Amino acid sequence: MAWERGRYYVRKIKRNGRVISDYLGGGKRGRTAAARDAKQRARRQAEAARWRATRQELDDLNAQVAHCYELIELLARAALVAAGYHQHDRGEWRRRREEPTRTCCSQPRDAPGIPQASPIPDPGG
Repeated sequence: MAWERGRYYVRKIKRNGRVISDYLGGGKRGRTAAARDAKQRARRQAEAARWRATRQELDDLNAQVAHCYELIELLARAALVAAGYHQHDRGEWRRRREEPTRTCCSQPRDAPGIPQASPIPDPGG
């Protein structure tokens, strides 16, 4: 949309992938069309600026939500580990198996409650 040679106003419109020049005339008719187009252009630019501001606010909120999510995930992970769980193959959380209880024969010899055997005397000496 421009004044061609300062004499007449032409509006460029894209139709079916091609640019079409729409001659609107000179004088009062051209000035009226130019003023209307300028108002529409200003309205579109203001709308685009509002959209950019809204988009920026949403991006900021999204970053805050992502940060909160990371903190919550870290807290949940710590609670599960403290409760005795582990994450199996980066998937589900499973409770760690309990150590099997030892019987009297499987306990080490120096464990409390098990008497130490006396050394066998050497008959030859």
